[in-house]
Amino acid sequence: MEAEKTYDLVMENRGSYLYAIVGGLKVTRQIALDYWAEIISECDDIGTSKILLEHNFVQMISMEEMLEVIGPVADLLKGRLLAFV
Repeated sequence: MEAEKTYDLVMENRGSYLYAIVGGLKVTRQIALDYWAEIISECDDIGTSKILLEHNFVQMISMEEMLEVIGPVADLLKGRLLAFV
């Protein structure tokens, strides 16, 4: 049985870029890695390298967790353009 996701992710192909809204109560290192994997997979599926991300978490990731997640997320984002809202 698959574990229930603890975040919401809505993605929309806007032609020249992928628009994604992600949110929930709390973001953790694992949640960030999970939603980025979903976003990158969708980009690959629709053939775009541009992402506009709206980030709506109540509690943000800790600085320690942020430092742990930057490397893996940067690897996923190589060759892509990203904007945050």
